[in-house]
Amino acid sequence: MPLNPYGGATAGLPTDDGRSCRPPGYYHELLQALRGLDLLATYARCRCRTLTVVATQRYASAEAHDRLMTEHVRGVLAVLSRLRAADVAEVASGHLVPLEAPGRLAEVLRGVLD
Repeated sequence: MPLNPYGGATAGLPTDDGRSCRPPGYYHELLQALRGLDLLATYARCRCRTLTVVATQRYASAEAHDRLMTEHVRGVLAVLSRLRAADVAEVASGHLVPLEAPGRLAEVLRGVLD
């Protein structure tokens, strides 16, 4: 499956050079849909176990954006820690956990599934 210019699997329209592009308005519609999405409220309503895997590599950075994201993640983790059905695993990896730390991810999944 060819990749789009952003690295993801193509789901858009093919271009002459074999890449793909998204139809006009795609990202706007996606952002509109995400505005109403409250994952923490959804997790709170869950009756089955959920697993959130947190990649911790960004904690090493001192840049303002990374510090902001780190605090955001810590806040989300604090809320998740109070939910009975929420399992949280931190993995020393970047964003692409399955590629960067497949062994650790497999351990986490086995631990939840056992």
